[in-house]
Amino acid sequence: MGFFDDIGGQPRTRRSWPRPDGQLPVPMATRLLLARTDQAAIAVVGLWAFTAGFEFQVSVQLRAAVPGTSAASFLSALDGEPLEDEFLRLGIQFSTGDKAANTELRATRETGREPLGPTMTTRVAGAGALSRDWRYWVSPLPPPGPLAFVCAWPAFGIAESRAELEAEQILAAARGSIDLWPRS
Repeated sequence: MGFFDDIGGQPRTRRSWPRPDGQLPVPMATRLLLARTDQAAIAVVGLWAFTAGFEFQVSVQLRAAVPGTSAASFLSALDGEPLEDEFLRLGIQFSTGDKAANTELRATRETGREPLGPTMTTRVAGAGALSRDWRYWVSPLPPPGPLAFVCAWPAFGIAESRAELEAEQILAAARGSIDLWPRS
């Protein structure tokens, strides 16, 4: 069974939190190459640590433009339809085995179950002719241990692949986040 096969059907143990407003995160210099073929490359190129989670940026570089597709087509999938090969699958996995992915919203709609943490939601997207960038919010913060970033993109011959970093780096950075207007 692959990473993305059971997303949405796993038991959840932690609640998630929205990205905090009024908080300055700690930016982390990050560059994790997740996959590279002759036609496409996928990398995590930035990470921002907050007290309740983290945000990360994924950059996709294409060698040549893909006719008939838009940036949105790489991350959109209709409920109830099988995922197209063009759909870029992205996910994270905590050291506990808990995971979240960009395929999860669809699974949540199909099962009607309320998502409990960890969750991964799209925050911002942008595109050029040969590049695509997405930022994702992940909550809660990961526990200590390895944090895996996982991707698969059948249209470009990218089988499930992963890269890891130590979650302690994110946890230490999160302690440095600044609440601009602390509650009294």
